[in-house]
Amino acid sequence: MARPRLPSGKKQRIVSVYYSLEEYGVVKEYSDRAGLSLSIFVRKASLGARILSREDHQARLQMMQAIAEIKRQGGLLKLAISEGAADKETVAKLLREFDPMVKQLKEAVDKL
Repeated sequence: MARPRLPSGKKQRIVSVYYSLEEYGVVKEYSDRAGLSLSIFVRKASLGARILSREDHQARLQMMQAIAEIKRQGGLLKLAISEGAADKETVAKLLREFDPMVKQLKEAVDKL
């Protein structure tokens, strides 16, 4: 089941929340890790939105770059075949090994 979309539009109500010093420290740390203001973080968290940390964003970017690099290498191998610079069977074997790597990376990206 998909999570509900956050309502959008002009914010018209204020909700005050009281935290102990320890609780405030934890919530502030989480909002900082997510790269969000405290207000936006608390709003998203209270509405059940998925909140990614900056580390999650960075990891996702690095995995997408790895996928792009694997695909680039595959393209270069195919070019080597077309120019007669590489053995077709050897390259085909290498290309088959790329598929599970790309699939695994895509699944990891989707989990973030």
